[in-house]
Amino acid sequence: MPLHGRFALMARTIAAATPPDRDRAVDAMRAIAIVGVLVGHWLVTSLVLESDGLRVESPLVTMSYLVPVTWVLQTLGLFFFVGGYANSRSLRRSRRRGQSYDGWMRARSTRLGKPVLVLLAAWIPVAVILNGLAVPGQTVHTLVKLAVSPLWFIAVYLVLTALTRYVLAGVERWGAAAALLPLLAVVLTDLIRIHGWLGVPESISWVSLVAGWLVPYQLGVAWERGGLRSRSTTWSLIALGASGYALLVIVGNYPASMVGVTGADRSNLAPPSLLVPALAAIQIGVGLTVLDRLRQAMARPATWAIVATLNRFAMTLFLWHLTALMAVTVFVASWRPLVGLHTYPENLWWLAARVGWLPAFAAVLALLGRAFARWELSARSDRPPAEAYATAS
Repeated sequence: MPLHGRFALMARTIAAATPPDRDRAVDAMRAIAIVGVLVGHWLVTSLVLESDGLRVESPLVTMSYLVPVTWVLQTLGLFFFVGGYANSRSLRRSRRRGQSYDGWMRARSTRLGKPVLVLLAAWIPVAVILNGLAVPGQTVHTLVKLAVSPLWFIAVYLVLTALTRYVLAGVERWGAAAALLPLLAVVLTDLIRIHGWLGVPESISWVSLVAGWLVPYQLGVAWERGGLRSRSTTWSLIALGASGYALLVIVGNYPASMVGVTGADRSNLAPPSLLVPALAAIQIGVGLTVLDRLRQAMARPATWAIVATLNRFAMTLFLWHLTALMAVTVFVASWRPLVGLHTYPENLWWLAARVGWLPAFAAVLALLGRAFARWELSARSDRPPAEAYATAS
């Protein structure tokens, strides 16, 4: 059977297996968030090959005019929003089945934990081997640090998952306004970290590592419970997010970039600043505004098959996407250094070359996905067969 014929058959099978009451637009938003994170990291993570090994550089140092791209591709706020929706829906279903909260939490933790253990089981011996081969220490440090860097997200997501019953209780009492509490926590930590408010140690600002992402997560729970449904609300999210973002950058002197920049004294992500919930509000508002169009697009079997597959392997793709970048970089370096892969990111020629490398990264990630996705699927073995291709519930 030709390739397009097999894909069409797979698409029809996935569409037929999807429950009719499933809101496929939710999965579409998650897929958009996944792709945004992958492509964003592939574009801004430059591994420069020098005499003492590989080191990470950001193209935003010399090409600051690319900062607006980070506003589009830094989509973790949208991901946490969908995560809040998914966990709220899942928890309420488990309660109807009579499952305990501890049992529900164990199942969710397993889904997160198994793929992480596989990543560590693969990279720990790789690190040992690299050291044994006398690979430059800078190269080993760079590769290992990048390989495990996605784990911070998993840790935060696990904490938020554990808080879901409290988040749900807050939303059922105060609605979407419950998100104002973690937002206030981010305001306070920014005042402490940036302005030295109250003389409190800056270390307290790491509270926002949870609070910053709890804002979109809580909005996702509110949406699942029937909130944020009016058009005026979605446009208010966009307006408040955009005006707040502009005000903080122009007046508050916040860094404009939504990703870390090499050598910068501050980052909006480590820990999350007020720009995190501001950008999340914009992205959530836009997502809710185009919800009907997403539903129409997901009605097409081919489009839904792509989105459902991205959701099915979301954890594997996220955990291994930087490994895919490094695999291509190191393999090609054994031949010769090339623009867009090993050279300093200093101009648009580098950017054009890096865009050309994206299909190679994606191809290697697909191979890694085939090798390691089985553990992600086994962690969801308790899911009904009809939901095998989607995870946003």
